[in-house]
Amino acid sequence: MDVGLPKEADDLELKPQDSKKLLLTLQDKKNYVVHYRNLQFYLKKGMKRKRVRKVLEFEQECWMEPYIRMNTYRVQEESEERL
Repeated sequence: MDVGLPKEADDLELKPQDSKKLLLTLQDKKNYVVHYRNLQFYLKKGMKRKRVRKVLEFEQECWMEPYIRMNTYRVQEESEERL
């Protein structure tokens, strides 16, 4: 994706909440890979979308959930045995 900033964007805070990715320069970006939520945030801040090069689609799932639940259950059992 190619994106550009308007000239008046000198003091924009371009770091979305819950994101470690920060735009360090105010220069145009070429071949910039960005999650759609961050892109929506940048567009609201005044960034201009110039060209979309490629779109990836994916599904997220809670693949760690069974493991986390098992460990949580074990910790609870262990703490009950100690009492």
